[in-house]
Amino acid sequence: MSSRGDLKPAAPIEPSAGRPHGEAHNLRRYDGLGLNGFAGQAFYIGPTFYATFGERYFVSAAWNVQVWGAAAGSSGALDLDNFERHHVKLRVGARF
Repeated sequence: MSSRGDLKPAAPIEPSAGRPHGEAHNLRRYDGLGLNGFAGQAFYIGPTFYATFGERYFVSAAWNVQVWGAAAGSSGALDLDNFERHHVKLRVGARF
């Protein structure tokens, strides 16, 4: 009998294939009752993370940074009038 206690997690943590993942997305904004007035657009890129805990539980996270954008009528490199500079997403769930 050993007096040393071993700590083990209740469920194994399994990162998705151990590789970095990423995502990119483009957002556009329109104004007006018929959505006919273009207001601006932004392009985001960033890393993502996904892990499972046991067979039922998972967590995913993403952090995206606006790398390009344009507000209607402006010549700036980013559209910070209509969109945020950073997007952060966190999702925790269970399969059933």
